[in-house]
Amino acid sequence: MTNKETEQVLNKIIGVYSNFLMGRNVRTVFDAWNETMKEQDYKKVMKKLNAWIAENEKPPLPCNLITVDWRKCYEHQFND
Repeated sequence: MTNKETEQVLNKIIGVYSNFLMGRNVRTVFDAWNETMKEQDYKKVMKKLNAWIAENEKPPLPCNLITVDWRKCYEHQFND
């Protein structure tokens, strides 16, 4: 994901969950999420985020939105 896409994800989370930042510095939160999510596919993350919002009262952690492309894992394993 790009910086802008990470920002869009966080803005949606902040917009839905008023308790998300809990007094934390927004830049610190952004930097942590941006570093963690940089290899993720934005569309897949947003799809998971929308599903999360529909089913959960608490905001997600990055691990709740990370998607794994198992094909790439296996390709990497067999191509080494």
